[in-house]
Amino acid sequence: MPLWLTISLPFLGFAAGVVAELVRGFLSLKKDREARRDTLIAAREEECRSFERETLLELQDAMASLMRNIALCIHHTEIEYKQYGTWGRRQLPDEIGGDTSNDLEVHFNKLRVRMLDDALRHRAKEWWEAGAAATVPALRDEEDEIACQRVMDAWGDCINLYQEVSEGVGERLRYLVAHWDDLQGSRDGVQWMRVPLSK
Repeated sequence: MPLWLTISLPFLGFAAGVVAELVRGFLSLKKDREARRDTLIAAREEECRSFERETLLELQDAMASLMRNIALCIHHTEIEYKQYGTWGRRQLPDEIGGDTSNDLEVHFNKLRVRMLDDALRHRAKEWWEAGAAATVPALRDEEDEIACQRVMDAWGDCINLYQEVSEGVGERLRYLVAHWDDLQGSRDGVQWMRVPLSK
C-alpha cells in the first residue's frame, strides 16, 4: 500500500465522520423544525377552536339575556297600552330600558362580530335588528294600534330568528365537538373554520 494512502486514510476517515455528523445534525435540525412547526400549528388550531367555542357559548348567554330584555320591554309596553291606550309613549323603567338595554346590545354585538361563520353572523344580525324593531315605540304621527301591530309583527320575526340562530349556534358547537379529529388533521391552520353549516 502506498505511503500517501496510509497517511491519508485516517484523514479520510475523519472527514467522512465529520460529513456524517453534519448530515445527522442537518436531519436532526430538520426534524426538530418540523416538530416545532407541527406543535405551533396544533396550538394555533386549538386556540382558534377554543376562541370560536368560547365566543359561541358566551353568545348564547348574551342572546338569552337580550331576548329576555326585549320580552320585558314589550310586556311593559303592553301593560301600558292596556292601561292608557298608548303604545310606548312612556319611558321604560331603568332596569329594562336605557343603559341596561344598550349594555346588553353592545355585549351581544361584540360577540356577534367575532363569529367565524358568515351566514350565522348575518342571521344573528337580522335577529338583533328584529329585536330592535320590536322595541320601537309609536312614531310621532303613528296610531297606537298600528304601532302595536308593527311591534307584534317584529316580535314574531324576532322569536323565529332567535330560534334559528340558537339552533345554528348549537349546530356549530356540536360540529366542533363531533369533528375535532377531522379538524385537527387539517394542517393549514384555518381550513376547519371555513366548514359551512349544513342547511
